[in-house]
Amino acid sequence: VQVRAAAHSLKGTAGNLGARRLAAICADLEKKGRDANLDGAAPLVEELGPLLGRICASLEAVMKGQS
Repeated sequence: VQVRAAAHSLKGTAGNLGARRLAAICADLEKKGRDANLDGAAPLVEELGPLLGRICASLEAVMKGQS
């Protein structure tokens, strides 16, 4: 349940930000959590860190440009 719920929440945020790859990974993780089958989840989770880092850097650049 925790994987599904966390992935669902992050998927919504990613969608609002237009972060399509992040939303797709979260959708996959959400499905795996719902199905209680986490086979293949590790590579998806490993991709989250670098992807989130790039998204945060992009958001910071946008915010600096608006100040």
